[in-house]
Amino acid sequence: MKRARKASRREPTISLINIIFLILIFFMITGTLSRPSSTSMEFVQTTGLECCAGSGVLQIDASGALFHSGEPISSLAAYTEVLSDYDKTVRIAPDKNLPARDLVQTVSQLRAMGVGRILIITENVPS
Repeated sequence: MKRARKASRREPTISLINIIFLILIFFMITGTLSRPSSTSMEFVQTTGLECCAGSGVLQIDASGALFHSGEPISSLAAYTEVLSDYDKTVRIAPDKNLPARDLVQTVSQLRAMGVGRILIITENVPS
């Protein structure tokens, strides 16, 4: 006499994993992680860095104009108001044609406003 075989049950987690991957692909296609930088900027280039800029970077173009998240801002005071109280770290992405004295002046002004930590962001170029 033959034994009746039990029908194998399909694992419900496989369907859940498929749905999660579809949602992930949807958000990767439709969403943006950060706003693009100003199109006229050329970043200072370095090699061998292991860091990333992230969002909330203060961008300074060659003429000294200030940008935050791709939008122009009127002053450094307006930018420091955007910073949260617990994180007084400013990340600056200067244009490579920005005069060094302008960058040093900007850093000095930020220090006078009470910014605790200032990082200069550059473009990492593979060597």
